[in-house]
This record gives sequence, structure tokens and C-alpha cells, in this order.
Amino acid sequence: MKLKLPDFKKGQDFFSNFKPQEKILFLFLVLLTIASLFYLGRFFYIQNTVVVPAHGGTYREGVVGQPRFINPVYAPLNDPDKDLVELIFSGLTQYNQQGEVELDLAKDYSRNEEGTIYTFTLRENALWHDGEPVTSDDIIFTIQTLKNSDYDSPHRANWLGIKVEKVDSNQVRFLLGAPDISFLETLAQTKIIPKHVWKDTPAKTFSLAISSTQYLVGSGPFKFKKIEINENQQMESLELKDNPDYYFSDHPYLSEFHFKFFQTEEELKKAAQQNKIDGFALENFDKLENFSSWNVKEIQMPRYFSLFFNPQNSEFLTQKSFREALNYATDQQEIVNQAINSYGIPINSPVLPDFYNIPKVTSSEYNLDKANQILTKLGYQKKEGEEYRQQVIQVDSPEFTKDLQQGSQNDEVEDLQKCLSEKFPDLYPSKEVTGYFGPKTKAAVVKFQEKYFEEILEPWGFSQGTGLVSRTTRAKLNEVCTAPPKEGHYIEITLTTIDNPQLIEVANLIKEQWAKIGIRVIVISKPTAVLENEIISPRNYEMLLFGEMLNMNPDLYPFWHSSKKVSPGLNLALYNNEKADQLLEETHQALDIEIVKDKYAQLQTIILNDVPSIFLYRPFYLYLTRDKINTNKINKITEPARRFAKSENWYIDTGRAWK
Repeated sequence: MKLKLPDFKKGQDFFSNFKPQEKILFLFLVLLTIASLFYLGRFFYIQNTVVVPAHGGTYREGVVGQPRFINPVYAPLNDPDKDLVELIFSGLTQYNQQGEVELDLAKDYSRNEEGTIYTFTLRENALWHDGEPVTSDDIIFTIQTLKNSDYDSPHRANWLGIKVEKVDSNQVRFLLGAPDISFLETLAQTKIIPKHVWKDTPAKTFSLAISSTQYLVGSGPFKFKKIEINENQQMESLELKDNPDYYFSDHPYLSEFHFKFFQTEEELKKAAQQNKIDGFALENFDKLENFSSWNVKEIQMPRYFSLFFNPQNSEFLTQKSFREALNYATDQQEIVNQAINSYGIPINSPVLPDFYNIPKVTSSEYNLDKANQILTKLGYQKKEGEEYRQQVIQVDSPEFTKDLQQGSQNDEVEDLQKCLSEKFPDLYPSKEVTGYFGPKTKAAVVKFQEKYFEEILEPWGFSQGTGLVSRTTRAKLNEVCTAPPKEGHYIEITLTTIDNPQLIEVANLIKEQWAKIGIRVIVISKPTAVLENEIISPRNYEMLLFGEMLNMNPDLYPFWHSSKKVSPGLNLALYNNEKADQLLEETHQALDIEIVKDKYAQLQTIILNDVPSIFLYRPFYLYLTRDKINTNKINKITEPARRFAKSENWYIDTGRAWK
């Protein structure tokens, strides 16, 4: 049978037979059909696919400061270094965006029952940015470098007493001197460096290696691309690119990760408003009216600020009741509202029960009346019209309780003679103090009785002095011989803190609050290096306004155990309590977090009862990003650099994938 082709001419004739109105209607129906088919197809596609991250896009992070090392051995000394190290390097473990520790370079690990031996197996596909494999030799080289005092690494204290040994090229073992619930966190905070890159670098030049970019070789999600230096020889930007060989995925979603460096936070915020950066963190908690279109992430951190007392340097602070009065006079909520614009929460415990889900305990609340009552009871008086209290000092005075007459000989006779000679030399011109009641003393008593005739002699019907010290004479002597209390100096305490606008404002708020109860506060601020070396290390302060940072698994041992009162210990309140020490020792070596929480619930009660410090507030970490960048939800971090946790999953571009 012969195939017959359609006669297109007839089709044209068919269309030509339409009237103009019919042609328009026909074309409309054809277009409507096409649009309907497109809509149905798109609806089907949308219904059966989901939005997924896609590779591509450049993210620009703004940072205050300059990199100095970009080296895991020294990164803790400088925030920009820590940020870059977090992206370029990796550790055996890492933090996720919920603040939990999970495996990183290690694909698995085992631990003995005592919690003193850990064995880690590395991922077979873990490579350095130059293509070399990550091996156990790199792990051992890094830890030995950190422990070596020649390198002076701030990580060194974390590794003292811990041995590391090679099992094979893919396994490494750690031997701890004692169980440590925070060991996996210590590993997360320790980024590994490649032995083949660093092995021939002398210790004296180790920290200067940033001068050569050949050392910027890590195993993290992003790798070095280029550095831009401005005319002042300062680093203006550093660009990273995605690591296509990253062991967790084919490569991160972001193509590039750029860092822009600024001298001040004001310059940083100006660049953000000019669309020169896509994200930045704030150290000073200004109001954010100019960033209403940005995503503001209030990230939780186990960091708090407290006022630490040093009783060794202040006689007032040795008194628990005095410290309690200061606690009652401190309005933490006002400090949070004014000093950090409500970007944080008031606290009353070093355990941070809201952060670690530990039961809270009832503590003293802001109450000026109670504070004033305590101070008055302690003898600290405030005269009418004066702003500050004075310490009223009671002077020892004689008390006459016995009948005395000529021939008596005892301590009260001596007190009588002292009083008469000091206060009534006209009555007792000889001023003899012998302790023996002789004729001269009797003559002086007679004159004394006649001087106060109405109070001493008249009640008895006597017309002249008798020289006998009995009831009414004793009463008058107790009155006139008692020395009035002496007024001491105004109560004045020095508060020392870091030369930081936020902390200075907090210090001044405390100064204003305590002035309401008559306590004068002198605020002193020092640069960080000076504060640490000249104030904190020698414990040269009366009160210290300072912050402390905990891990995700809380370990308060370094901060409150009595063995840590001396530098480099971190017991800034010089706190000493045997029961507290016992609980701290038990939690320091516990491996069950629930046991730790139970003991810390007990610990906070003990510490709050002793009032070694006034716990002020826990600030949020503010991280601002533009809408175009999806960082996923960051809930908890242990320090600012951890905001980049799981940054390989950040994305800008998106696509669709079938369900």
C-alpha cells in the first residue's frame, strides 16, 4: 500500500476559509492549549521535584582584624586566623551546627571502658589540598608539635599528659592520664597540619609561615586561591575556593569563599550597607535598624560574663554578707537591656542551666531594700545628705560592773583612773594609773560625783560625794567613759575590666547601681594583653569583670577548683570549698553527661551560697547574612569560628531534583 502524505495545501485552504474573527478565536484556543500544557507540565514538575542546593556562587565574609598565622598551631591567638583555619583545615572530630561533636577526618573510633584509651581510624579518601593522603603520621606530627614547648602553642596545655602513638598508617591511638569527658571536643578544637609540608620548618620560624602561601595546605572544605595586599601592605582580602576532593562530598556547594578584612567594626558595617560583603558578626551589640533586611542569627554560646571577687585584696569582700548585699544591688536585666541591647539573657549561675538543661536553683533577686538592710547591719552607715556609706568602727571602751572603793585593786580601777585622767584632768591632776584605789583616786571620784550631783548623789539623798563607786556612779562612768564610734573611710572598691566599649558600659552600670546603696566603685580598664599579664596573672584586682567560655560538655574544673587559684589557673574568684572541689573532681573524670549534670546541679547550689562572684549575663553571638545565602540553621557554637561548622553545606544557587 502506498503511503500518502498529508495535503498541506488543503490545510491552508481550511484556515483561509475562516472569517477574521474565527481566525483570532482559533489562534487564541491554540495558544490557550499550549499554555495549559505548559502549566500542567510545570505543575507536574513542581509537584514531583524538590528545591535542592546547587553548586555555584561566591560568599563574602567581612571580618575585623588581620590574619597573622593561618596556622592551627597558633590560630587561637587571633580571631581572623581561627575563622580561616576552620575552613581550610580539619580535625579528627568536628562540631555540627547544633554544637554536637561528630566525626570528621576519622570515620570511626573506639574507647576502652575506663575512658583512657581512644583509637581512631582515618577516612581512606581524606586528602590534603595538594593531593597527598592524610595519614596517622600527620596526626602524630601535629600533636607532638603542639606539645613541644619550643613552639609555644596556646593548645599545649590541652595535650599535656596525653600520649599519641601510631597503630598503622590509617590508625592512631591516644592514651589519656585520666578520663576526660571533653576529649572529643579537644580533638574538634585541634586542626591537623600536613607533616610533609611542615616537617622541615624550624620552630623559630613556624609562626611566620604565613609569609609563604605554600603552607596554606589543609584538608578542609575550602582551599587557598589568592591574597590581595593593599598599598599599606595590609591584607585586604583572602579568597578560598571549593575543594573538589573533599571527603564528605564531591565538593562544597559554594564555588568560592572570600574574606574581606577591616580595621574597625564601623568600617565593616559600612561595607555591609554598600553591598561589599554578604555576612559578618558583631562584637558590640548596637541596635540594628540599618540591617532590617538582613537575617540576624542569635546563636547560643556557652560564654558568660561575671564579676569575680578577690577577698585577698579587699577587706570588705572577705565578708559573705557584704558580697550578698552587692548581689542584691545588681540588676542583671538592666545590664542586658542597656549594655547589649537585650541580645542575651541574665544568668545567676556558672553552670548555665538554661544552656545545658540542668535544673535551675532559686537565687537572690534584685532588691535594694535587702541590700541596704545588710549593709546597715554590718555597720556601714550613710549620713543624711551624703552619697556613700562609711564604715563605723566601734572603739573598745571600759565597762564598770563592780563596786569600787579605797583599797580596791583590779582592772576596773585601772580603767577608772584612765578615764579620769583622759577626760577629767581637772578632777584628777595626778593622772596616776596604777590599778590601786588610793586617796588621790578617791578624791577624784568625790569631785566626779559632785560634778554630776543630780544624776549620782541626789537620788540617794547625799549632799556631797562619798568616793564610793556604786550603782549611779558606775552608770555615769559607763556613759562618759565610753568612746564614740569612729567613722572610717568611704566604702570604695575597684572594678577592673578589658578596654572594651561593651564591658566598660557594663562596669559603669554596676557603678551606678551600687551607688544607690552607698558603695563607691572605681572603674579601671586595661588592654587585653596588659589585663592578662599585669592584672589577672598576679591576681592584682579587687573585682574583675571578665568572661569565661565553656565547652559543649561542661567542665568547670579549670574555673572553680581550688587548685586553679594561681595562674595559669582560671579560678579568678580564688574560690575554695572542699565539697565543691570533690564535685568538680568527680565531674572532671566522668564520662556520662547525665551524671555530670546531676553533680553540677549540686555544685551550683554550693557556689551560689558562697557568693564568690556575681553572675551577670550570657550574650548571644550575632551573625548577620544576606537573604541570598543559606547557611542552614546554626543553633549552638562554642566560639565564633564555629559559625562555619558544616560550611560545605552552605549554598546560594539552587536547582530541582525528582522526589
